[in-house]
Amino acid sequence: MSTSVAVNTYTHTATYIAAKMMLTLKELVRETGLKPENMSSSWQDLETAIAFYLRNQTLRKVILEVRPGGRPTELAGRWDLEINYTSTSSGDGGFWVDTDLIKYSIAKAGAYPSTCTYRFVMTTSVGAADPEGWGSTTLLSTDKFTRYSLGQQIGAPGANVETHYWTKS
Repeated sequence: MSTSVAVNTYTHTATYIAAKMMLTLKELVRETGLKPENMSSSWQDLETAIAFYLRNQTLRKVILEVRPGGRPTELAGRWDLEINYTSTSSGDGGFWVDTDLIKYSIAKAGAYPSTCTYRFVMTTSVGAADPEGWGSTTLLSTDKFTRYSLGQQIGAPGANVETHYWTKS
């Protein structure tokens, strides 16, 4: 007689990555001079949506769009947390996060004026189901902006997160 046990490690991966993405977004908001109160009021909805899409492996990016105060159709800057679903992450295949990478990048990209506003946008696979309260929108144009890639910032078995930021050219 034999017994076998299987563990769905992807559930752990989705939970871990969602938590680390939320902490990264919090760090980005706080350290770039944006008002964290706006994020705290939507924290639960944002975290729930990220975890939902990750569990279904339909999340492609979580985007922080920063807009100049009073100009909601213009872009002041942008940060992308891009998900890659892979068989293994960098390193030993364990759970990891590079917090120094994001701190260094924030210092390099600079802060935003305190009058700026922001929103979070998620891009998903075509045809992905949306959790309640989430739907389609249009991203602001990145014309006249340059994208800088920072590499992998968060990793876990089955997925990793690459971070990018956009600044005016």
